[in-house]
Amino acid sequence: MELIRIFKNKKFIAAVITLLLLNCVSFYITQQKSLSDFGINIDTYSATFKDNADIFTEVDKKSIIEKSNKFEILKSFADNTEDKAQQIKEYPDLYQEYKNSNYSYEELATQAEFYSHFAYQLEYQNDYPAYIKSILKNAQNLSSKKLFSNKTSYSYKSIQKSANDFSKNKNIKLSLVNDLPVSAVLNYQIGDFILILICVFMAISFVSEKNVNLLINTCKNGRRILKMKQLPILILFSLFFSFAIYISEMLISLKIYDAPMNLYALIQSTDIFSDCILHINFLQLFAIHILFKAIIASMIALAIWLFISLSSNIILVSAIAGVITSIELLLYKNISAQSNLSILKTFNIFSLFDYRSISEYNLVSVFSKPVRAEKAVWIIVLLVIFIISALILISANRNYPIKSPKKAFRVLHVLFDKLSEFYAKLQSVIYAGRFETFKIMHIGKGLLVVIAFLLIIGFNFNTNPLVFSSTEAFLNDYYEEYGGELSEKVYKNIEKMRSEADAVESEYNFKSEQYASGEISLEEYELAAAKNEAYDTQRKAVDKLTEQIDRIESLSQKGIKPVLVNELGYNNLFYSQSNQTQILILICAVVILFSSVFSIEKGSNMLILNHCSKNGRKQLYFKKIFTVIPKTFILTLVSYLSLILQNN
Repeated sequence: MELIRIFKNKKFIAAVITLLLLNCVSFYITQQKSLSDFGINIDTYSATFKDNADIFTEVDKKSIIEKSNKFEILKSFADNTEDKAQQIKEYPDLYQEYKNSNYSYEELATQAEFYSHFAYQLEYQNDYPAYIKSILKNAQNLSSKKLFSNKTSYSYKSIQKSANDFSKNKNIKLSLVNDLPVSAVLNYQIGDFILILICVFMAISFVSEKNVNLLINTCKNGRRILKMKQLPILILFSLFFSFAIYISEMLISLKIYDAPMNLYALIQSTDIFSDCILHINFLQLFAIHILFKAIIASMIALAIWLFISLSSNIILVSAIAGVITSIELLLYKNISAQSNLSILKTFNIFSLFDYRSISEYNLVSVFSKPVRAEKAVWIIVLLVIFIISALILISANRNYPIKSPKKAFRVLHVLFDKLSEFYAKLQSVIYAGRFETFKIMHIGKGLLVVIAFLLIIGFNFNTNPLVFSSTEAFLNDYYEEYGGELSEKVYKNIEKMRSEADAVESEYNFKSEQYASGEISLEEYELAAAKNEAYDTQRKAVDKLTEQIDRIESLSQKGIKPVLVNELGYNNLFYSQSNQTQILILICAVVILFSSVFSIEKGSNMLILNHCSKNGRKQLYFKKIFTVIPKTFILTLVSYLSLILQNN
C-alpha cells in the first residue's frame, strides 16, 4: 500500500524525474566547462580518447612519455611563450613539424592534456613503491626518537599502526587506467544534494494529512507498524536513487572520456587514491560509493522525518533544516584548514559528501587507541540511522491523539508547539490579504521548492571560475593600472605598445627579406619570427583596446562620460553557456513551484464553487497571475544576483 501511495503521487514522481534529468544535464555542462577552462572542446577530447584508446590495452610507457613531451613542446610553440626562441634552438625538428603540420591550437591542447595526464599517471605508478618505502622509513625513524618512543602513548601506537597498514601496499600491482570518468564523478557533488532532496521528498510524502494522522493515531499498533513498513521503503529507495544518479553520471563520463576502463584494476592505480589502504577495484569502489551516499541521504531524510512527526509542521521543519544546511555549507566552504575554527569544517555534514571521507587514510583516537577514520565514519553514520529509526518508531507509538505523551516526547511537543505558534503569527503578518500566496507556498508546499532552489544555488556558487586567455590576462593587468576615465595617459600608453609591436613586426619583415635573399641563416630568421609571435599578444590587446576606445568615445557626444573598464566579467555574465545551469535550475524551480496554482482548487473540489460567481472567477485568475509574476521575478533576481556575485 505504501509503495502504491508513492507511485500515485504524481507531484513526487514529476519532481524525481525533473531532478534526475537536471542532474544529468548539469553534470555534462560542468564537465564541458571544466574542459573549456583549459581551452579544450569536449567533443574533440572525446574523439581523442576514442582515437588513442589502444594505449590502455598495449601500454608502451616510453611512447606515452615521449608523446606527452612532444605535444607539450608543440603546444608551447602555439602559445608563443617567452622561451620560444630557446625552444626553437633545442627542438628544430619539432618546430619544423609544427610549421608543416595541420594541427589547430585546440587539437594541440587536447593531445597535450591527454598524454600529459597519462604520462603523469605512469610516473606516479613508477614512484609509488618508493613512496610506500618512505612512509615506512619515516615511521621507523619517528619510533626511534625519544619523543615518540613511549609504547603506551597514542603517538607511538598511531605510528606503528600506520606503518603496519601501509606495509600491505608494498607489492600491489598497478596498471594504466582511464581514471578520468571516476575522478569526474567523485568530484561532482551536485548529485549528492539531489539524492538528499529526493529522499527528503519521499520522507515528507510518508507524512499523512493532519486529519488522517488523527485517525491513524487512534490505532495503538497500527501507527508503529505503518512506520516499520515505511522505514525499509525509504532506505531501499534511497539505494535505488543513489544507483540511478551515480550510474547515469558514470555513463555520461564514460561517453565523454571515450576509452575502455578496467573496472578490475586496483584504485591505487590513480594518484587520487595514493593514501588509500583499501585493496579494492573500481567496481567495488562504485558499489561502496553508491551505498555510502544512500546511507547519508537516508540519515538526513530520517532526521527531518523525525522532527516532522514530532511537530506535524512540514514547512517549519523544512525551514529550520534549510537554515542549518545553509550555515553548514557556509562553514564548510569558507573556513580554511588552518583556521582555529577548522573543527567546524571537519565535523560537517558536507565533509561526508567528499569521497575522501571513506577512502583517504586517517587515524582518530578512540579511548587512546588509533582507529581508522573511515571505519569510525561508517559506525557513527549507521549508529545515527539506527537511533533515529528507533526514535521514529517510539514517537509513532507515543503520538496519541488525546492522551499526553511521556515526558521526553512532551518536551519536544511543547517546543515545536511554541515554534508553530510563532510561525503562525509570522504567516499572519506576511500573508495577510494574500491567500493565493499562502496556497502556493504552504498548501502547495512551494516553500520547500524555494528552500531547495536557494540551497542548490548556494551549493553551485563559484563552480564556474573565470579563465583568462593570454590576451585577456594581458588586458586584465592593463585595466588594473589604466582603467577608469579616458585620459591622455591611456592614449600615450596604447601608442607606445603599438609602436613596440610595429617595430618588432618591421624587424621580422626585414629579416624575412634577408633570409629570402640568403643574407642570414634559418636560425636568425626563426628567432625573429619567434619574437614577432611573442608580441602577438600585445598586438591583439592593442587592437582590442583601440576598438573599445573608438566605441566608447562616441558616448561623450550623448552626454555620457566614457570609462575604460574590463568587459570580461560582463561578457561572461551574458555569455550563453556561462549561465545554462543557472537557467535550467531557475526553470525547474518555477515549473515545480507554480504547478499547484490551479490544481489546488481542482484537488479540493472548489472549481464548481468558483464558477458559481461570474466576476469572482475572473478576479481569481488575475489574482493568480499577479501572485506568480513577482515570485518569478524574485527567483530570477536571486539566480542572476548569484552570477553577478561570482563574476565580481
